[in-house]
Amino acid sequence: MFIYNCICVMSDQLTSKAGTITSGEDRFMEWKTKDGKLESKDFADFTTFFEGIFQKERLLDIIKNFICFNNDGFNS
Repeated sequence: MFIYNCICVMSDQLTSKAGTITSGEDRFMEWKTKDGKLESKDFADFTTFFEGIFQKERLLDIIKNFICFNNDGFNS
């Protein structure tokens, strides 16, 4: 079930963080911008996180350029 899981999100709708299925909680990070410009906030709110990281072009860029895929041991 988790073979295709590339981004995990944990949120209490006050603080939202993203990581991977193998990341410890201390490795999950906040997303603090909607448009790529640094925002002056201590933490990202729910809307900023989801509209920022899950913008179509940005999410496809993350999947394409920042996730390592390995075919070893899997049948296609």
